[in-house]
Amino acid sequence: MSNPRLPVALALIAAVAAGVVWGPDLVVRLAIVHSHPYALDRFYRQDVDWHACRETAPGIRVRCAEVTVPLDYSDPEGRTTTVAVARRPATDTDHRIGTLLIDTGDRGGSFDGVRKVVEGAPRVAARHDLVGVEPRAPVRTGAQDLDVVRSAVFEERISYLGWSGGGNLGAGYAQLFPRHVRRVVLDSATSAPGDRSVPISSDTPVLLIAGQPALHRQLTRSRLVTVSGAAQARARVYLHGGSRCVSKLVERYLIDGQLPATDATC
Repeated sequence: MSNPRLPVALALIAAVAAGVVWGPDLVVRLAIVHSHPYALDRFYRQDVDWHACRETAPGIRVRCAEVTVPLDYSDPEGRTTTVAVARRPATDTDHRIGTLLIDTGDRGGSFDGVRKVVEGAPRVAARHDLVGVEPRAPVRTGAQDLDVVRSAVFEERISYLGWSGGGNLGAGYAQLFPRHVRRVVLDSATSAPGDRSVPISSDTPVLLIAGQPALHRQLTRSRLVTVSGAAQARARVYLHGGSRCVSKLVERYLIDGQLPATDATC
């Protein structure tokens, strides 16, 4: 029987022989040897060119990039396209948790989600590298784009925050790549791709804000926060004028990893 760790060992030997400097980035790149089909290897191992962003805001230090992905994942040797990405590093580096991918669910651009979290949730922003993305539809393709972005920022696992359509994308990502997620918050999500009767079992619990009960039942490890009052009518709740109750629950989960003991109402 073949040893599944052999490719990692051989890659390490080759890297050392080539004089590659040992460091955390190399560790992560070696760790993803078995995290994707070999045909997609060139996308998962690409070096991203970070540059100044066209859109900025005072006090937000952000860099942008274009991550190359297959136009069609069923034809990885064919044409390619790019996904726009904006990244703002954690400011509390001594207590950095990891990377938080953000999708606003609209066409506001990759910078928009980063700005929302920096301005509306400074404690979350301080502890995470914030990476705003504008992935493609449909959900399955977008989820695959997210996983390429995860590798491009040198993370084995990421946390995810998505609103509306971005919430649906997060459900799809948790379904397709359950071992690559740390914490997932889905605001106003309605569905995941595929058969809705099939349970989605993720290694990581999911916090649903104002989500559909059917999706809550499908996500086997999830907590549903039902929103009442004026916020109930909004398409998005967290950081969109929602209640302090919602903000506390989300931030307690993203920062401390603590979910409500049971489903909650705000």
